[in-house]
Formats: sequence, C-alpha cells, structure tokens
Amino acid sequence: MIERFSPTHYVPLLRWKRGEQVALLKMKAEDAMRLTPLVELVNENFMDRERNLLNNDVVIEKITR
Repeated sequence: MIERFSPTHYVPLLRWKRGEQVALLKMKAEDAMRLTPLVELVNENFMDRERNLLNNDVVIEKITR
C-alpha cells in the first residue's frame, strides 16, 4: 500500500550543512512526523573533512527512525 502525504505534510529542501543537521537532530518527534526533508548535498560537505561538520551517518540514522 502506498502512503501519501497529507496536504499539511511539509517537504523542505535543505542544504546538508551543519545548521540544518543540528536543527533536524533537535526537532521534536511530533514535528518530525509531519515533515520529510529533501536534502541537497553541497560541495563543502566533501571538500574539507577537518571542518566541524557532523557525521552524516549519525544524522541520517537519527532522522530516519
């Protein structure tokens, strides 16, 4: 069975940068149920691993539970 989004379901387009990652991690579970982020990977995520970026695997695991 295919589940469809309701008219109030929110699909934000997010660039995958630190601020967006932190916001998704801090989101309340009840709010997370009403949105599905569409993530745009940006070059800076892959250029400099020494920068203070969160581990993408940790963030993705947290928001997809």
